[in-house]
Amino acid sequence: MKQMNLPKMSTVKPPKFKHKNTENLTLENKLAQNFNVPAPNQVWVCDFTYVKVGQRFGYICGV
Repeated sequence: MKQMNLPKMSTVKPPKFKHKNTENLTLENKLAQNFNVPAPNQVWVCDFTYVKVGQRFGYICGV
């Protein structure tokens, strides 16, 4: 890596943060299981998580 001038990659699992706000947040379900929209760009969704692969963690994001 030094010979190719490549940066170091983090292999440490990110820390879990505790929320200081103790309010119960309720979010509105705007999609309401209606997956058949009339035109493109009407509804966008995403999800991300991290998974352990061997001794490392990798992030997966889907939009």
